Amino acid sequence: MGLQTLIYKMQSKTTTPRALLTVVSEGANCRHCREKISVIGAGSVGTAIAFTLLAQKICSDLVLIDKNEELARGEMLDIQHATMYLDSPQISSST
Repeated sequence: MGLQTLIYKMQSKTTTPRALLTVVSEGANCRHCREKISVIGAGSVGTAIAFTLLAQKICSDLVLIDKNEELARGEMLDIQHATMYLDSPQISSST
């Protein structure tokens, strides 16, 4: 089963997958575009997702949210150091 078929089947069953898979913008490939994404959970998966979003220039404004404030802040600082040579992404953390 191809990805397009899977997406079609998911979209035809409920409205939630349809809303999640709707393209809302073309991305942040231009320098003046500002796309903000919040990643909930600053564990290893959330941190990997956050770094990938910034490295692939999918967003220019990233918020890490976690119930553990120290973890979210620590991962935010790590990502800020790792992405210091990108196009000046804005990275913040919250609980």
